[in-house]
Amino acid sequence: MERNKLLIADGSSLSRSILKRIFEKDYIVLQAENGRDAFELFREHFESLAAVITALHMPKYDGIYFMEHIAAMYRTNTVPIIFVAANAKEVRRIETCRYRPTDYVTKPFNTDAVRQVVLDCVEKHSNHGFNDEDLHPLTMLNRLMTVLNHCLEDNGAFQTALGIVGRYLGADRVSLYMKPLVSDRYQWRRDNIPSSYRKTYRWMLENEWPAPDEWLVSIGPDYGMRKHYRYYFKRYGIRNMLCLSIEGIRREKAYLVIENPGRTEQDDEIYFALHNCFSLMLKTVEMGIIDEQTGVYNRDFFTKYLLRLARMQTKSLGIVVMNLNNMHQYTSVYGQAAGDELLLHTANIILSHPEAISFRTDGDEFAAVMMNCSEAAVERLMEEITAECRQMNIGLSMGCQWRDKAIRPEEMYHMADASMREHKAAYYSTRNIVQK
Repeated sequence: MERNKLLIADGSSLSRSILKRIFEKDYIVLQAENGRDAFELFREHFESLAAVITALHMPKYDGIYFMEHIAAMYRTNTVPIIFVAANAKEVRRIETCRYRPTDYVTKPFNTDAVRQVVLDCVEKHSNHGFNDEDLHPLTMLNRLMTVLNHCLEDNGAFQTALGIVGRYLGADRVSLYMKPLVSDRYQWRRDNIPSSYRKTYRWMLENEWPAPDEWLVSIGPDYGMRKHYRYYFKRYGIRNMLCLSIEGIRREKAYLVIENPGRTEQDDEIYFALHNCFSLMLKTVEMGIIDEQTGVYNRDFFTKYLLRLARMQTKSLGIVVMNLNNMHQYTSVYGQAAGDELLLHTANIILSHPEAISFRTDGDEFAAVMMNCSEAAVERLMEEITAECRQMNIGLSMGCQWRDKAIRPEEMYHMADASMREHKAAYYSTRNIVQK
């Protein structure tokens, strides 16, 4: 395919306009005002792109993160990437970074100089990637943190980060398991290596693995008491598996699983640094989705989680909605601090049931979600929470929905919420209390 297109990525419409005028007679010019759109255009037109001109600083993705995404998707990238430097500071950063852009141009643009740089880069037409295995460990970790800093705004950061780790370690597969953020998008694997994501984690969960509390577990076909796992490793071609148990803010751990790593030197230092990087990432992610006051997941994440459930194939689903009784009267008598303490006690009771994923959906309202469960398990959860709240003199109105057929999770939530409100209305009517 003829490489007849030029991609210009810059947040400044003026810069894009100037560069377009310089090259519009030579190329079909594609424009993007932010890094995310630039990456989508790069993927769409990769085979016909002659070059990319990108600003170092852009909305959404900056130029460095844009390059990391390209490196994650294209092991050998033959499209030259030219940075635009706005000042001397950016020039120094480009010249000293290890991301290896093909070249750079500076502002204000000199038409002849810019044309010459781009045409020279296109003419060379060589591989413009970088060899992860040859990087210094600190460079690899710097690249990793650059990517993970974008994890809140872009889910693609997880996938790109796994690619950096996997290629540096020479691993066959690197997977990230986060509850309840589990997604089959978060596995990187070498070319021609089959995916073991679903099978690996189904096996891990069924065998309650990894059981040890230490942060690093190294196991293989002949490792100690785990010899009975030999068949599993042989079947999926796993000679060695490393698991980093990553601590976040919540009780649930995350696991970074590295299968068949090729590097052996400096293992302890590298894995300890990876553990710290991903722990910081997990805390950053959780700070954006956890309700600061109670420690359960917040309303915004609950909305996103219902959308995610709608795309997942679950055998069954249970949703429980809970609302505190007399919260308005309680705070008016005992004060807001006492009300906050009551909310925290209630949240801790709900959190003590790890089989359910808990959310705070409103000021004094909570929800719990159970996947692949029986209707009896949902009812048992309600009974246990009710009994524990009663012991602490906490009044709670509850409603639930369970299904083992196709019903939209959002619809289930509204049905459970309606059931809870009926229960709450009955509670108030029997006590002749005006509901507020």
